[in-house]
Amino acid sequence: MSRFIRFGFLAFALVAFAQLTPRPAFADERIETTEGQIHDLDFDDSMVLISGVTYYFAIDAKVEIGGTYGAPTMLSKGMNVRFTFRRYDDGKREIVELAELPDDVKPQLF
Repeated sequence: MSRFIRFGFLAFALVAFAQLTPRPAFADERIETTEGQIHDLDFDDSMVLISGVTYYFAIDAKVEIGGTYGAPTMLSKGMNVRFTFRRYDDGKREIVELAELPDDVKPQLF
């Protein structure tokens, strides 16, 4: 009987510990891809407003402008872009990849 009680206590302790252990940020994320037009940029906060939605750039975001490597500071208002972002449960959206669309291509919403 005491062996059963010890096992039950151990199982309870493990479950309680797992609930108290913080989960890493990426556990609450979803990856999405969409297109849109840049309406505003704030380089101080690494923020961009695309089609009315605020996004932040990941520190290691990959940016492509004109078919070659670029940087977020090379973006400008009015550019049409296709981008992949992480959506976190807390509402934050973080761009991980962004590419400028050709001038003759209009953004499509997915």
